[in-house]
Amino acid sequence: PPPGTYNLPNGIYSIKGGRDNKFCADENSQIVCNRHSVQGWEKFRLTKMSDSTYSFALQGGRNSQYCADEPDKVICNRNSPGSWEKFRIEQQPDGTYGIKGGRANKYCADESSKMICNRDSVGNWEKFKISPA
Repeated sequence: PPPGTYNLPNGIYSIKGGRDNKFCADENSQIVCNRHSVQGWEKFRLTKMSDSTYSFALQGGRNSQYCADEPDKVICNRNSPGSWEKFRIEQQPDGTYGIKGGRANKYCADESSKMICNRDSVGNWEKFKISPA
């Protein structure tokens, strides 16, 4: 695999955004990183895809539906993983992770009201902490 990718085992994880270091949640219409603790909606299932893309399917904790990289947000409302539901997870030198969406192959960012995958590189807002939940 490419360096720094694909090294997380399948499982349930919490994801902390890089903007305010708060937990991300699977809300009704999008992922937003504004939580202080991990409950059900703040748990995500990561499953390695069985193809050659070195990517993961991400399932949200609200209804266990697959998350998709849509043009204006990441939303967990899909019944099965297609190309927009594949996320590359790349470990950064500081131990955080960059998450790349499957739609346009751009890095996801923790913005104030949503997660969105429209960045060309990894800065502070594009660094996520991923931990077993």
